[in-house]
Amino acid sequence: VQDLERLSFYGLSECLGSVQQLLERVLRSETAKAPRADDLATAERKEELLEAQAQLKRAMGALLESPALTRRERPLAEDFLQEQLTKLKSAGSDARAAKGIERLQGMMKLVQDSTAVPDSREVRTIEASMKQLDAEWKEVSPIYDKWQAGRHKFKSNDDLQAFR
Repeated sequence: VQDLERLSFYGLSECLGSVQQLLERVLRSETAKAPRADDLATAERKEELLEAQAQLKRAMGALLESPALTRRERPLAEDFLQEQLTKLKSAGSDARAAKGIERLQGMMKLVQDSTAVPDSREVRTIEASMKQLDAEWKEVSPIYDKWQAGRHKFKSNDDLQAFR
């Protein structure tokens, strides 16, 4: 994981999900009788993955100190904080854990009380493009499905190429 400062909360969340999936593969390979070669290679990098996971969580926490989240990021932030709260509550009830729980609850309140930041221009452009492509797909989808099933024939190769 490199250049965490450039990632949004959504990007950090996606990276954390990928790292956690890799760590789950490592755990499965450690308990498997005959692990796959790529799982063994991943298991060799377990320490790096754990460090990356910690860095991602720290970066996510830093962003939540003063949250400026979009409507997509807010549920991810709430889920992340809830997961961290659950882990701390189950870990024990010493003074350090109580302080952490209090801090996370404060962050949760900040996230819930913050107003949503508008999406960036790039996101709005991509969403508009996706909407347009979905509309176009709805038009050609029935013909494509028939063609795939062998129930539609094009009159010429030019028609087929134009369809693609």
